Amino acid sequence: MTGVRITEANEQDVEKFVRDEDDRDFFLDRLRRRGAQGGRVFLAIDGDRAVGYVYLRLETAEELKLRLLLNKAPLLERLRVERENRLQGIGRMLVTMAEATAWVHRRRQVALGVVVARKPKSPVPTSPIGFYRKLGYSEWRFGRIKTYKDGRKSEIEYCRVFVKKLTPPTA
Repeated sequence: MTGVRITEANEQDVEKFVRDEDDRDFFLDRLRRRGAQGGRVFLAIDGDRAVGYVYLRLETAEELKLRLLLNKAPLLERLRVERENRLQGIGRMLVTMAEATAWVHRRRQVALGVVVARKPKSPVPTSPIGFYRKLGYSEWRFGRIKTYKDGRKSEIEYCRVFVKKLTPPTA
């Protein structure tokens, strides 16, 4: 992991470093239409390539249940670390940067959704859940929520919601 740095990305960084087309389009859409007030993209850069990234959504959640029950909690979206770079602390560094940014914006909790299925009774994958629990996230008590993939009402997903109360970042 030596040499990996976490940086806030602008449109040019996203175009240069994010290889996955869907993720690149998602980040560019957020940056262009919503700006810095809407959220921030963070990249984990190793040399000349991104080995991970995450979006911190600062604007109000689209889902009514999240808006009502989490008030202004920002959301972590699209956390990804390249398969060959996993288990090196990169995901933790990205989440830590996003949490510190949320704190600076006077947010005292952060939430995220883990997609469990496209149908309500599908099996629940657990791979990212253990990671989030190690970082101090707890599943909320209000059950799964129905969301729309990338805001498209044609693609329904079901998510488990995890929340973390923030403390001041340490230097």
